[in-house]
Amino acid sequence: MKKNTVIQLSKLILFLNISMAFAACRTVSSIQIEVVKPASVILPDQVNNVLVVNNWSTMAEPVFTNPIQKAVYQLDTTASQQIIKKLVDELEASPRLDSAKYIAQMFFRQPKDQFKQMEWADVERLCHMAHTEAMVSLDGFAIIDSLLFAYYDDGYGIKPYNFIKLTVNCLWRVYYPDKEEFLLKWWQTDELELPDVQSVKHYYEIIGSNEGRNWLLDLITNKVALNTSDKLVPYWLEVERYLFYTTQPELNHANNLAFQNEWINAALIWKKYADYKNATIASSACHNMAVVCEVEGKLDLALEWAEKSLLIKYNSLTSDYINDLRLRIEEIKLLNHQFGL
Repeated sequence: MKKNTVIQLSKLILFLNISMAFAACRTVSSIQIEVVKPASVILPDQVNNVLVVNNWSTMAEPVFTNPIQKAVYQLDTTASQQIIKKLVDELEASPRLDSAKYIAQMFFRQPKDQFKQMEWADVERLCHMAHTEAMVSLDGFAIIDSLLFAYYDDGYGIKPYNFIKLTVNCLWRVYYPDKEEFLLKWWQTDELELPDVQSVKHYYEIIGSNEGRNWLLDLITNKVALNTSDKLVPYWLEVERYLFYTTQPELNHANNLAFQNEWINAALIWKKYADYKNATIASSACHNMAVVCEVEGKLDLALEWAEKSLLIKYNSLTSDYINDLRLRIEEIKLLNHQFGL
């Protein structure tokens, strides 16, 4: 388990989006940081490596009576395979697992066995070959297209329009061969709206061409794989935080240091103004100290600084930030459980 990555649960993204919002002698700049969010489930401590397989298809040698059937089949099979590959990438990126692997070929089953679980002997054999403790299997898959009707305002009036909505249904099972039990089993539904595809005929034309099918595959793969991964393992998420600028030049210099990832040097300046006689400057310094503490992974201390800022002078940004910090503190308790700490 990559426990060394858990020590600091926040890391600065070197992408700064500065937006100015004026309020009583101070301005606000926004900054993006990454935080670890907990998964929906808790994997056993013994599970540090997983195998992902594609086990849903019942047609090893399909026979097509028209080009549309072939295009739909190609979309389904290719999408499911790309979802498997993308899911492995997402699982690999999580600090929770040591490794994630997949089997390149699809498994085919008899129609009578559709949606049924895999035999435990086969699961154990595959996990043994891959040196993994658990197996994630796509045991059911379908892409359903629907033509919907809606309205939009073009600036001159309300007008009707049609569009295609795709519903991607996946049956996932997480097999744990050591105890011959399912760690998780669920049907997952992901929806994608295609406002530029306004008829069924147009949709079939798109999936019938390589370029159009690849476009759809990217949309489907990214959404389904990411949502599946987020359910299984903790994941990185970009969040927005705010730093206050004031009329005090030294404080503004501290902000510039923070934007250069020199958080400790910035904190040395902000801390000096935490009890400044001017309430606006003092509350701004305390708020910025809270952000430093969060970036450094010290959430309890961050909450103390944010609450002090709010006591000195109320503002809605700090009030909202306190709620965010309280939520993150509760999430850390769950994360510690998920990491076996």
